[in-house]
Amino acid sequence: MGISWSTALEALRIWEYTGRARRGYFVEGLSGAQYIKEDAYVSVIQGLTKPADKIIWLAATDPNQVWGKALPYNTDKKFTSVPGTTVALKQGVPVAVFERKGHTLRVFDESVIEDGTLTDALAAFAEAFRKKNIFPASNRITVKQYPSAAIQALTNVGFRRVMLDYELER
Repeated sequence: MGISWSTALEALRIWEYTGRARRGYFVEGLSGAQYIKEDAYVSVIQGLTKPADKIIWLAATDPNQVWGKALPYNTDKKFTSVPGTTVALKQGVPVAVFERKGHTLRVFDESVIEDGTLTDALAAFAEAFRKKNIFPASNRITVKQYPSAAIQALTNVGFRRVMLDYELER
């Protein structure tokens, strides 16, 4: 936008004083005071308090994917934010990641396999892939490394076995 942080902060303080914004500490792990526009306050607080149960896949480099950028990684849920990595978020928390353009599937918690969350996540991945929201330049995803417990979830959503790999075509 071309303004300095001190100028932006002064404007936010004026917005707070005049009732156009609220200041607080809304997102745990994000340091410093945070501001929300007054007209968005209720919906933002509701979204932070009760996030949607929907699973979304984002490219690790997407500005909306904040893990490892604005928010620190949980030590057991780290991934590299590079092109070719996409992460499944459920209620804003990483549950699985495809790395190396889909060659590696990592699941962060075994319970997501048992409770069906992984199947839901892979179904959302397949839908986003077919709509070209994920890996738009690829017509096929070949998963070469995956937890053995994920095989059923992969096949349930349309990945087919080719040799020792699993493939999904657009």
